[in-house]
Amino acid sequence: MAVRQSVPCSRGQAKVFWASNRGRRGRSLPTSGRSRLRSDPTASGPGTTPVKPYSNPRPIPFVPESGQEDPRPGRRGVRASGRIEASFVGGAKGRWKIESVQAVRGPSLPPAPRLQIVLGPRHGPIRAAWVLRGVTSHERYVTRAEHERLAASQSPLERPEATRAALIPIAKSAEWWELSQDERRSIFEEESHHIALGLEVLPAVARRLFHGRDLGEPFDFLTWFEYAPSDAVAFERLVARLRGTREWEYVEREIDIRLAR
Repeated sequence: MAVRQSVPCSRGQAKVFWASNRGRRGRSLPTSGRSRLRSDPTASGPGTTPVKPYSNPRPIPFVPESGQEDPRPGRRGVRASGRIEASFVGGAKGRWKIESVQAVRGPSLPPAPRLQIVLGPRHGPIRAAWVLRGVTSHERYVTRAEHERLAASQSPLERPEATRAALIPIAKSAEWWELSQDERRSIFEEESHHIALGLEVLPAVARRLFHGRDLGEPFDFLTWFEYAPSDAVAFERLVARLRGTREWEYVEREIDIRLAR
C-alpha cells in the first residue's frame, strides 16, 4: 500500500537510504516467474528455505541501523539518486523491535524478534527467519500535480519522534497485472482515491515504497511507514480505509508487520 514520494536527505548521512526514488525502470517479471521467499541457507527452523548464495563480490553498503556511513573508500553513505535496493531482514538483530506480524490475506511469515534494513544487493547468505527485498522506482500511477502535492506535504523518515513503524508487504493478483496501465491508474486513484487518502495523513506519517516485483520477489510491493505514537490512530484509519477500496479486491496476499524503537 503506497503513496509514492521522494525524501530529501543531507549528503553524507546514512539516511540517504530514503533518498529520491527516481531511477531507471526495473524489468517486471510475470507472476509465475517470481522466486520464493529467500532465507539463509545455513539457518534452520520454521520458514527457512535454502537458496543459492549471491556471488557478487562487492561489499554491502551499511544500513542506517546505527547511523553508520558506507565505509568504502571515497564514499560517504549511499548515493542519493537512482535505484536503491533494500533487504528487510527479520532475525535476531536490528534497530527495530518487531511487535506483531499479522497475516491479513494469505500465509504469514515465521516469527522474528528484530528487523534490520540492509542496503544494496545481497552478496551472500544472511542468517534470518525471512528476508524481503525491494527496490525504489519511478512513480507509476501519479500525475505531475499529485507528485507536487506529495512533495510539498511529505515529511522525512528517521524523525526522532517517529518511534513506531509498519512494514506492509503486498502481492496483487494476476488479474491486476493483466490490466492496462490506464485501467490500473483508474482503479488506483479515480475509484479508490489511494493518493488522496494518503495525503490526508501527511506530514504525520512518513513512508517509502519498494518494488519487489522488479526483483522477482514474492511480494509486489513493500511499503515502509514511520509515525509518532500520537499519530497511530490516524495511521490505523488510513490502513482501514485503503483495505476497503476496490483496489484491495486485487490483493491476494498481505502481511502487516508492526515495529517500535
